[in-house]
Amino acid sequence: MVTVIQLLGIVKPETDKLKLKTNNQKLFRKEMQLFYYSVLFLFLIVVVFIFTSIYRGIFLIKSGTPWVPLKEKNIRRLLKLANLNENNIFYDLGSGEGRIVIIAAKEFKIKKAYGVEISLFLHWLAKLKVIFSRLSDKVNLKCENFFKTDLAEADVIICYLLPATLEKLKNKFLKELKPGAKILSFMFPIKGMEPEEVNRLLPDSPPIYVYRI
Repeated sequence: MVTVIQLLGIVKPETDKLKLKTNNQKLFRKEMQLFYYSVLFLFLIVVVFIFTSIYRGIFLIKSGTPWVPLKEKNIRRLLKLANLNENNIFYDLGSGEGRIVIIAAKEFKIKKAYGVEISLFLHWLAKLKVIFSRLSDKVNLKCENFFKTDLAEADVIICYLLPATLEKLKNKFLKELKPGAKILSFMFPIKGMEPEEVNRLLPDSPPIYVYRI
């Protein structure tokens, strides 16, 4: 009997040590997984930054229209000025990673928001954001050159483009847009078109040019 007790006394600590070792190993594996995921996440951020920088440089050279994301306060300013309603079909030309169409669909009453972006990388980044925001029923993203996009059904168009690009789009706007359709251009006017309104919050704030067909 003494021998059994002695054996139990020896085996129990050994079992506890084994459990502790197993738990430590599991904890170590979890910590290593967390470390690997953190490194992978940082790596993806670096990759996105590099691809975005390359895209901006190449696209600027090719088209003269760089991708410059608008601040959210300016996006909301544009959308409020557009006076959107539940019957409106809204287009963002050069929609980048989708921030304007997402805010429009989330916070403003619209029928449908279309984002047109030529960059495949930014297009798919916007797609992911729309899916995660659960806005696929209200947001439609097109990966194409906006000079080839049919704008006939658009009620409101927002653009943040350079003057040379806006001038090239002028004839397309006049030809395709229906009477009463609005164009809001952030920062730059459309040469050869008379704005209905030039909106400035402050004398030194960026202007928004509002045009009506």
